[in-house]
Amino acid sequence: MMFLACNDFPYPLFYILIAAIYFSCYYICFRKLFGNDILVVFILFLSAFMTFTSSTNGIKAGAATAIFMIAVAYYENWKVWLPILLVSWGFHHAMQLLIVAFLLTKFYRNTYFYFYFWFFCLMCATAHVTVFQTFFADYTDEKGASYLMGNETEWGGKNGFRIDFVLYSAMPVLVGYYAIIKKKFADVFYERILSIYLIANSLWMLCMYVPFNNRIAALSWGMYVVVLFYPVLRCAWPGNREMFFRKMALTHFGFTFAMHFIYYAFIHLNR
Repeated sequence: MMFLACNDFPYPLFYILIAAIYFSCYYICFRKLFGNDILVVFILFLSAFMTFTSSTNGIKAGAATAIFMIAVAYYENWKVWLPILLVSWGFHHAMQLLIVAFLLTKFYRNTYFYFYFWFFCLMCATAHVTVFQTFFADYTDEKGASYLMGNETEWGGKNGFRIDFVLYSAMPVLVGYYAIIKKKFADVFYERILSIYLIANSLWMLCMYVPFNNRIAALSWGMYVVVLFYPVLRCAWPGNREMFFRKMALTHFGFTFAMHFIYYAFIHLNR
């Protein structure tokens, strides 16, 4: 960014460059993971709640998350995922959370533990426990610390317990609970990506009451489409898989539609 700014790089071309990084990296990830189903998965990605926001507002974190997803897709080849992780961290230091989760799940693969951890963090968020915000502020950069230690009443956004975000975040968790705990799916990649999601989303819930907490949530939501739809499309899903997939896709799109065109529109009309 400094190089482009010093060389008077045109603003429109800069945003085109960021968009190219953002969408092409997800394309590479989806192509590797979903093969012939890439078109439907990419459409689901375009209709996801944070896709537009991450490509126009939090563009550095969005591009960094997209790069990170390539490392996730090539999790078996360290010659690919290691440099990709470093590049994603170079784009945005918030990637340290996802990178730690990526490495932790490589060495500790007890998915049951991550489910319990997610539920524990949900209880902490429900009880308005905020002590973790100060703790995390000591381990992030200056900008991250400013978010974690900011005044929640002055930033202008919605405060308090975000039941809408929790319900949205819980969808992959419920699908994962059904797939891994109830049906005993044995898929190494799915267990790994679900565990990364559970860690990242859990830490967001511990910081739910800080300003701009949606940017923390976006770190886990960047892998949302993969976590939600991978078990249905790539695992031996029981029953009528196509019917279940349609219901999930409609619910997925319905949340985005309701939030952007009903909920947020209502908030703006009442300001």
